[in-house]
Amino acid sequence: MIPAEQEGDARMNQVLGNASAGKRLLAKIMDSVPPTLVLTVFMGIGVSSISTTQTSAAYATVDLTLFLVLSGIGTLLTLAYWIWMWGWEAKAGKTIGNLAMGIRTANEKGLPAGWGSIFVRNLVIGLSGIVPVIGFFLIMISNVWDPNSKRQGWHDRIARTLVFDVRNGRNPLTTGGAEGPASFAPQQQPAPPLRGVSSPVASGDVNRTGGSPRPPQPAVAESVTTPDPPPFTTAPERGPERVPDRSKTGSAPTSTSVISSVPGFGPPEPVAVPQPEAAKTPEPAAASPVVQDVAQESADDDVEATRVSSKGPAASTLVLVFDDGDDVELASEALIGRNPSNQVGETVGQLIAVADQGRSVSKTHLHLRRDGRGVWVTDRNSTNGTAISGVDGKRTQVPGGQTLMAEAGSTVHFGDRSFVVGQV
Repeated sequence: MIPAEQEGDARMNQVLGNASAGKRLLAKIMDSVPPTLVLTVFMGIGVSSISTTQTSAAYATVDLTLFLVLSGIGTLLTLAYWIWMWGWEAKAGKTIGNLAMGIRTANEKGLPAGWGSIFVRNLVIGLSGIVPVIGFFLIMISNVWDPNSKRQGWHDRIARTLVFDVRNGRNPLTTGGAEGPASFAPQQQPAPPLRGVSSPVASGDVNRTGGSPRPPQPAVAESVTTPDPPPFTTAPERGPERVPDRSKTGSAPTSTSVISSVPGFGPPEPVAVPQPEAAKTPEPAAASPVVQDVAQESADDDVEATRVSSKGPAASTLVLVFDDGDDVELASEALIGRNPSNQVGETVGQLIAVADQGRSVSKTHLHLRRDGRGVWVTDRNSTNGTAISGVDGKRTQVPGGQTLMAEAGSTVHFGDRSFVVGQV
């Protein structure tokens, strides 16, 4: 025996099934049986209670009091029955016939249809009675002529409703609608697995060509943004003999004295020699860190070492993590579907085919184009549509033929399948 929890999980994973025309017809006939019986009984009793009193040879009095009372009661009970059935089907997709035949009425998203849609649906069925008997049967089996997998009858198209067979498929009203359980809590979608990428800037011990480790080099670009002053700005601590006496020379020290004060550059313990006034370039009294960095950079030109210049983060990789566990790296553009193919004049090289036994995914369902923030998603006028659940849990429908952005961490739903946009 299958445990109840496992049986529930199995139903959640089933595909959606369209109710057959026979089940729809039988369900509606069964819905009509109780009010028909009530009216028949009350009207029958009322007719039998009609009495006639002969007042004269030419006139007679007919007593219809009890007939009218019983007819009114039967009519009120019938009206109450249909109102109750109307609300039951609007909120839960159920009627007496639907329960008996194992079918449910829902809107096109697989959610409760609502009072308005069920009213329009039943109104169209009622108007079909203008053509007695034949009109009712034709409207109830009209889904047979629907080329889209016999999903909707004429009345369903007008009311924008669907009828699902919950005995041979998933019940969307209790399992998250047509999109499945993800529509209940899209924020619970698993985050895409992140792949570690080593950074030569962060490690500082591997050169760009992948060679042997090298000793760390001074990062010139970081000296400006470092909150603490760089070591060579504290030149006075190395002794007064390194700094010429301004009172005797009458000028500021040259850039040579600043460069020589950096450990590891220039000859050890240099002595600054005063230059003639005409040959020296005066400096500001207090050299800023930016000026010292320029001097440091000029000194680094003599060091034969490759320095890594950080100009921003490397281009990230976008990965599509599908609901069945598969992941595909998105190169630039891609088409997704059961059997995707390019249209005339289209040259998309990456074609991603997904398995879908329920055929809820169109042959070419989506067009994807990567961007720095995520993926531009275009619905190719698919049958069952496309939606995007952002990282904030907000779900947005993608109209057919239009394009919306799915940022990293978002979930893209297409048919009964979905994938998460991952960025590594």
